Amino acid sequence: MVLSKLFMSAKYTKFHLVGCLVCIAGITTTLVNDSDSNQKNSSLKGDMICMVGSALFGCSDVLQESIVKEFTRKELLSMLGIFGTIFALIQFLAFEFNSLRNDFEMTSSVAFYIALYILSSLLLKIFLAALLQENDSVMLNLSLLTSNIYGALFSYFVEKHPLKALYFISFTIVLR
Repeated sequence: MVLSKLFMSAKYTKFHLVGCLVCIAGITTTLVNDSDSNQKNSSLKGDMICMVGSALFGCSDVLQESIVKEFTRKELLSMLGIFGTIFALIQFLAFEFNSLRNDFEMTSSVAFYIALYILSSLLLKIFLAALLQENDSVMLNLSLLTSNIYGALFSYFVEKHPLKALYFISFTIVLR
């Protein structure tokens, strides 16, 4: 919300601020729940990496929103395609090339999953551009806050991992 206010002169009401504070309270309860675990250092490190990643994702969304509202969706997707390919190639060559060459066997199922990932990433960017053209990045990021909690519910109901009551309290707070 701060970046949207600074760069795009967005106006927010008290309801927006209250909604944001409620989401932050939900995330805080999730962090407190993680801090009670046995692996306190690695849990805290993971939470901090997640928070930094979320902040960077929010910056990316605000920039995408400003581009899509000033120019067109096609220009945004073109820039994402061109620069995304360049940066992904640089990262691949720097970090993954040796492990791919030495430790990786390409099978048809692996190729299928890679193609499925590429297709889902493409569809995500297309739909996000359309969403950002009609709405704002704050709503997108606040709605994405619930994804961690859905993962916890999947872990509880499908994988039968026990969850503390604080997860469900967090879920309720974030959804309100």
